[in-house]
Amino acid sequence: GGFLSQAAPNNERKRGAKQQTLVPATVKMCNEAQESPDGDDACVVDGRYSSQVRIVANILDVQQKETRIHYQFEDGTGKIEGTVWPNENDDEMPMLKEKRDRCRVGAHVVVVGALKPFKGVQSLRCYDVRPVEDFNELTHHFLEVCYLHARAKSLPAVKDEPASNWGGAGTTMNNQGAPMDVDAAPANGLTVNQNRLLEHYNVHGTGDEGCQLAAVVQAMAPTMNLNEVHDAVNVLVAEGFLYSTIDEDFHKSTDSG
Repeated sequence: GGFLSQAAPNNERKRGAKQQTLVPATVKMCNEAQESPDGDDACVVDGRYSSQVRIVANILDVQQKETRIHYQFEDGTGKIEGTVWPNENDDEMPMLKEKRDRCRVGAHVVVVGALKPFKGVQSLRCYDVRPVEDFNELTHHFLEVCYLHARAKSLPAVKDEPASNWGGAGTTMNNQGAPMDVDAAPANGLTVNQNRLLEHYNVHGTGDEGCQLAAVVQAMAPTMNLNEVHDAVNVLVAEGFLYSTIDEDFHKSTDSG
């Protein structure tokens, strides 16, 4: 997909940025999420707009229904229900079937989904549930949650500005918290190179695994080197435009379906 025109109205640009925002979170943060002040389908998780959340949790229960799979997750901070609606032809794809079979009681999984409140109780509409391949993923996830929580607490509470502008207008921060290239930042608050990278993931990362970092580095050369691509990917993950899939070298755009 393309990007919103720079001539688009401010509220349209803000709405587009919110729709792409994925927030790494704990189950407790999900359970305490608030409705968006704009009244849209997004919510506010730990003070940040969120159209989707990512949790890393243990499966307490799995119930296979005719048209859906119902899970109960816990991560040490709380419990939450989640539901997956598989496609009819998923069982014909060995990789998807093998991944689903491994998501059983006792397994640690990475879950990406949207929060859906019902009678004051949050649950997850799960877009992806995959087994944890390396337990460093748990450490990485919770460190990321803590880092973004501390970063959000140092900024004003959410009102009508999207989470992707944490660094301030026209400023994007790298994974060390230092300002990065700010030339001609478009409506979504990203730099030109970050938008080029995001467009690559939108076009080439539509499969379940997304794009591998090594292939992205090759595609971006000579405009961006390995370190620049790595820093840009970290920014896109932190700001909710990308999420990791099978491991930390594979990422997919939150806007690519």
